[in-house]
Amino acid sequence: MSDFSIINSVFGKLIADSTFLGYHGLTIASLMPDKVKKVQKEMDPVGLAIDNLPLTTIYPIPGVRSRINGCVYDGMFEVAIYSDSSSGVKTATQKAGTMVIGELLSGDMAKGKIGLLHQVQLAGATFLTEYQGGFQTNSGVSGIKKYIQRYKVSEAID
Repeated sequence: MSDFSIINSVFGKLIADSTFLGYHGLTIASLMPDKVKKVQKEMDPVGLAIDNLPLTTIYPIPGVRSRINGCVYDGMFEVAIYSDSSSGVKTATQKAGTMVIGELLSGDMAKGKIGLLHQVQLAGATFLTEYQGGFQTNSGVSGIKKYIQRYKVSEAID
């Protein structure tokens, strides 16, 4: 399974979800260039600035050997959501939205919610994904935080 195929599948799922797009100030009917500005297939986003938030990036990371079969290599990817780290009503709303979007993507099994990224489609097959965890880090740009979610694509086909 190709890292690029995984990223393209995830990108397709994200830009087809109205809740996810709404968080970015977009709709299903938004033009592709507008979607690509806000949902990027890059580790280091283009145009990262306070006035371009929120912004999401999707990128592959090194995978791992399968727990089921050591001959199989499971692909991995991360979704990074960039949000304002200052204070104020707009920022508080954006931060709350970031958390909602994080739950939308990963799900909440304790509440019985399946995440938007619980599976990806590759070459006509549906592969299960497993949420590995999330964390917050510095974006490298003053006033912007980076919230990362990590996923593993399993060799199991659904």
